[in-house]
Amino acid sequence: MIEHGLVSTIIPVKNRPVLVREAIDSVLAQTYRNIEVIVVDDGSSDNTRDVVGSMAAQSLVPIRLFQQPDPGRGPGAVRETGRLHARGEFIQYLDSDDLLMPRKFELQVASLRDRPDAGISYGWTRDFRDGEPRSNTPCRWTARKFEELFPALLVDRWWCTATPLYRRSLTDRIGPWPDVRWGQDWVYDAIAGSMRTKLAHVEDFVSEFRIHDGDRQTGKGDWNSPERLLCYWQYQSALYRYARIAGVEPGSPEMLHSSRVDFSLARLLGMVGATDEARAAIEQGIAASGPAASRDLVWYRRLANVVGWQVLGRISFELDRFRGGASAKTMKWSWS
Repeated sequence: MIEHGLVSTIIPVKNRPVLVREAIDSVLAQTYRNIEVIVVDDGSSDNTRDVVGSMAAQSLVPIRLFQQPDPGRGPGAVRETGRLHARGEFIQYLDSDDLLMPRKFELQVASLRDRPDAGISYGWTRDFRDGEPRSNTPCRWTARKFEELFPALLVDRWWCTATPLYRRSLTDRIGPWPDVRWGQDWVYDAIAGSMRTKLAHVEDFVSEFRIHDGDRQTGKGDWNSPERLLCYWQYQSALYRYARIAGVEPGSPEMLHSSRVDFSLARLLGMVGATDEARAAIEQGIAASGPAASRDLVWYRRLANVVGWQVLGRISFELDRFRGGASAKTMKWSWS
């Protein structure tokens, strides 16, 4: 049963007793009071569950703690468990190391009430490092006004997970969180973008992204490992597919950027022996380029079919290390 006006905040957590307390406190400090907190533990081995349980026992705001039934599948699966338990008209996803600003729900619920056509409200986000002064500059592209997620979403996920507030009716249409180990939040928003979801913008800070040295999904590991490259291809191919559904045309600046990403990814996939995926990445890059397909992609495909995708991938990787620089068709990421 969906409760009118209720904001459900979903927080996935693993082994972060101090940070999750701060995240929950930032929800409890909201000026908008019709809220619930859903914490889903992804197999913590410390006292994280005890901390959340103690907060729940002392809080007048409902704080519900759930155990992820299949731990270790990534934050998307954990958020999905929380989504299935949410009762709110609005859905807020919050990583356990990030924070909400006190007026976030007040401002963003109001913006969605003012814009019945919009499915997502977003506002300014700033990043910060513990112990350092807060910046007054919004990070990424959260200060820019976009009517829809695409085509900009092809270049970057230009907000943080805590930035948007979703209508429950939209998250129901999006459905389950994508089963992608990395980049699942990007694909999630791409599904919303493929529906031509309208955006409402708030000109104020609504959340904070914490920079820290602790464990973070994207912070460690070899990004050129076969596992990560295959995940990268999985969400890169999804972005292209949903962008086309949204009506983004091949040959547009954002599609040309995506084509260069495909080309780079094809070379890396070939290098690690993922030949089928490397071929698919090149084909997608050529398609994204439009009628005047990039000649270097076409020639690379021909040469790889002769000398082998893995051999050419290794050669290209070494050349790229020395050559450096980006193609003129590559756009700047929101965080650069």
